[in-house]
Amino acid sequence: MPQLRIDIPDDPQAWALVERLRELGARPAPAQRTLVTGGARSGKSSRAEQLLASHDAVDYVATSARNEHDPEWMARIAAHRARRPDSWRTLETLDIADVLATPGPPVLVDCLGVWLTRVLDKTGFWDDPGKAAQPVDERIGELVRAVASTTRRVVLVTNEVGCGVVPATESGRAFRDRIGILNASVADVCDEVLLCVAGRAVSLPR
Repeated sequence: MPQLRIDIPDDPQAWALVERLRELGARPAPAQRTLVTGGARSGKSSRAEQLLASHDAVDYVATSARNEHDPEWMARIAAHRARRPDSWRTLETLDIADVLATPGPPVLVDCLGVWLTRVLDKTGFWDDPGKAAQPVDERIGELVRAVASTTRRVVLVTNEVGCGVVPATESGRAFRDRIGILNASVADVCDEVLLCVAGRAVSLPR
């Protein structure tokens, strides 16, 4: 049966119609695009993995770069890998848009914060945020369009960094602003957004 997605206005008659549809057996369609955000060690990665736990095949897009000179970082990568089912395929890439444009199983992207950091590295953003702003924004726009247009089930993990102290440097403030723009833009094209706090996930309404 085809699925119909509608936004319900805050109106008693509209909600009465929703209740009547439920009585007739109608059920909400599952989310196609989910953004999971939160601070460090908030449980966001584990929550994202749980959302796709029923799928045998998943393309896990790992955006972090390996650094053999940083044992602690490599241990983090290994811990993430150990949690995933053997049937999930790991793709270590920054080309998220290309993955989403290709038909296939559900996609889990972990994480957009690391993706953005590496994009900033490649564009010289840290040295001159103003000069590099346009190419960075183009990459963000490309990613958002890919999320909006993909036919694949996709779960994206990102970092919530705007709740702490104001960064002391221009580059730090520029990163905070860019990831805020990235998160809001991706959230706008997702069906659901989950905020993880202390291991608990809260659904954020539009």
